[in-house]
Amino acid sequence: MDPDSSVMRRLARPSEHDCFSKDRKSEGNAMKNAAVLIAPGFEEGETMTIVDILRRCDIHCTIYGTSKEVEGAHHIVLKSDAPISYDVLENDMVILPGGYGQADAMRENEEVQHILKQMAKDNKYVCAMCASPIALEKAGLLENRRYTAYQGYNEKIKAGQYEKKAVVTDGHLVTAGGPACAYAFAYTLADLLILPGDRPGGANLANDPRASELVRSFDAQNKYLGALVEVDQNLITSQGPASPYPFAFRIMELFGVDPAPFRHALMYDLAKGR
Repeated sequence: MDPDSSVMRRLARPSEHDCFSKDRKSEGNAMKNAAVLIAPGFEEGETMTIVDILRRCDIHCTIYGTSKEVEGAHHIVLKSDAPISYDVLENDMVILPGGYGQADAMRENEEVQHILKQMAKDNKYVCAMCASPIALEKAGLLENRRYTAYQGYNEKIKAGQYEKKAVVTDGHLVTAGGPACAYAFAYTLADLLILPGDRPGGANLANDPRASELVRSFDAQNKYLGALVEVDQNLITSQGPASPYPFAFRIMELFGVDPAPFRHALMYDLAKGR
């Protein structure tokens, strides 16, 4: 891809998101808005993958946190754009990344529970992945609905019909499996919010092959777009943003660590590397 192309400039353009210090404003009638909610113990990889993909699609994606700085499950601190409040209801979509502490917090937070119920009532998108579908169950949103979640959570969740898939979409309810499903999840969310022709340059990742080259590691036939990781003696290189897992797994192998248990824990094979 030509680094000077308009697509590259659009995808690389930084966003301004700091709603603790200024009011959040709409950026045009065609601009879709997504809210990502985080609490201590959130899964950092899932959260940043979702936010990154949506912002690359020019979707206004705001991170709402329980505090201005929130520590994730692996001690990475993320700065929120705004505090969790009923302002979330202004968005077209609410998204709950996973993480054990995160999921418990979203399930027990009365304000979050009200937000989930109201957005479902308003026929807006309600989305959760990994462990966080337990918060949807608490809100009564899984009754008679199809869903997926992190492995083992189908035994904890009593409502709904569990499907062993990377992503399950049932109307305006979208759920996903473990950390390695974050790309497939984010692509699905982007496809739901942005349709070609919505605005100038508004083709989404699924329909803009030039953008897809930057962030997707698979083509339309789910085949790798070339070698994701190359090792030449002590030099290790990898492709773009969609190849961190193969890159990390190859590094683990070079250090004598078997990545198989981690592939399983991340639900990487279920996500088919996407």
